[in-house]
Amino acid sequence: MVDHRDSFRSSSQGGEIEALDVRVPLLRLKGSSWDAVALETWLEALSGLLAPELPHDLMALWVYPPEGPAVLVGPSELAQDHLEVPTPAPHLGQDELYTMEQRIRTAGYASAVCMAVPHGDRDVGLLLLADLRPARYGLPEAVLLRNVADSLGPTLARVARQGRAPLAAPREDGSPPPPERRRSEPGRKLAELHELLAKLGLAESAARTPREFAEFISQALQPMLPHDRIQILVPDASAQEHYRFEQHGPGTFWSDPALVVTREQFDPAAQFGDADDILIGDTQNQSGAPAWCPDAPGGAGDTSPARSVIGVRLLSQTRVAGYLLLGGSGPEFFREDDRELLRQVAPLVAVRVDSFLLAWQVQVMRSHLSVLRNVPAHLGRIAEVLATTAHIGAATRLFAREASTVLPFDRMEFSLKLGDADEVVVVAPGDAHPLPDLPLISVAGTEVGRVLRGELPHVYASARRHLETELGAGQPTAALVVPLRVGGRIFGCLTLLAAGADAFTRADIALAQQLADLLAPHLELLRRASMSSPPVAPGWRRRP
Repeated sequence: MVDHRDSFRSSSQGGEIEALDVRVPLLRLKGSSWDAVALETWLEALSGLLAPELPHDLMALWVYPPEGPAVLVGPSELAQDHLEVPTPAPHLGQDELYTMEQRIRTAGYASAVCMAVPHGDRDVGLLLLADLRPARYGLPEAVLLRNVADSLGPTLARVARQGRAPLAAPREDGSPPPPERRRSEPGRKLAELHELLAKLGLAESAARTPREFAEFISQALQPMLPHDRIQILVPDASAQEHYRFEQHGPGTFWSDPALVVTREQFDPAAQFGDADDILIGDTQNQSGAPAWCPDAPGGAGDTSPARSVIGVRLLSQTRVAGYLLLGGSGPEFFREDDRELLRQVAPLVAVRVDSFLLAWQVQVMRSHLSVLRNVPAHLGRIAEVLATTAHIGAATRLFAREASTVLPFDRMEFSLKLGDADEVVVVAPGDAHPLPDLPLISVAGTEVGRVLRGELPHVYASARRHLETELGAGQPTAALVVPLRVGGRIFGCLTLLAAGADAFTRADIALAQQLADLLAPHLELLRRASMSSPPVAPGWRRRP
């Protein structure tokens, strides 16, 4: 037997066979589960459309849900034969298709051909054509059937995601259950929408973390709006960066640098523009900025970008609380009528997302108020630590530890004037090296140099800099520089570095200066001791 499935690709690409333009019948499946009668009717329409070019006596179709065995779409009579259908992992092999064709020939059909229906990174269906006459399917038919299978991919992917509705239970008296309301009947769509909104309300009350909330939202939307992935992005105060809300567990927002999304990685505001929702059929055909936020390398999720994207802007009192994005592994997965459903659920999602963010902001404000109430006592404790610690390295290390409880920084540096007016040595907390052994660094023309000369009372700036902490490289870094002064003279600078473009506030500047004034006398003693020459001993006391 000649295998046409492997040869039709090169033949069609080489121009030997010109495949016909395939347009499959439109299947509108709305609601929480697909209707078996509607699907079988659609399959009959597809069979009639293909019959002139692909004559057949039997046309069967199976779908592969994400979990579980294959589900027969039609014809329903084929279920009585208990035909063994192969399972993709994640694609069907040629030997499995051969075996399936051989079973059909054994059943009495002289010609048979099976074609897997791919979508994204897996096969979502299996299409079978059989005819009682021999030699009905050659290379031209294989090319056309391949195009048909490719066209069926998005439709069958949605069918597989939705699944079959559970059978209704019989009545108490043993009589058959009442007939299920069809989707075309009035009130069906409204009833399913009410059910979805009820699930969303339960998700809002039951979710304890943003990650749990996103999982609940995905599960609630899955029956009516199938999807492979979900993303919820929330902007920072300047809307320059976004945070992966759907992956955040317990703890403080913006605390995990792996969940921070820069504008270069993905800019949802630019992607949406002036629209409140987006629908992208195939991201690979889109030029310019990426249409899907990439996952961090090494994460648990799929790092490949989604092929289909639908999204909606989450608004809370005219303010953008975030963006809800749904992704499909294959192209053309979503449809225009999905926009309306997503717009209807967006306000409920926006309220809960905003409540998570507001709760975090209230917690931060309470912690700041608590710190402000205890600042005088804390400064006194720092002064006591400096006064009672003999070793300067241990003293600066304890100073940095205590200062981190009242100021949000990741690293501290001391720039001490040594040598010329614009040359300093940089000392880290806990560093016990003698100052003359440290390299001299020129700060002429820098902001630190201007603070050192008294031209600026302080400097606050943000830049992208590599930190030595676990926060990772390349994150936006805020730098706060205040002078170290004793007796009205400035002899150095205290520099604080923190991840995040808006890590420091105006109140932090005043507190940083108070901390610098506490430490300045101790660092000045260290600096003067390093600059002074050792006393010259008398000749009779000198060692030989």
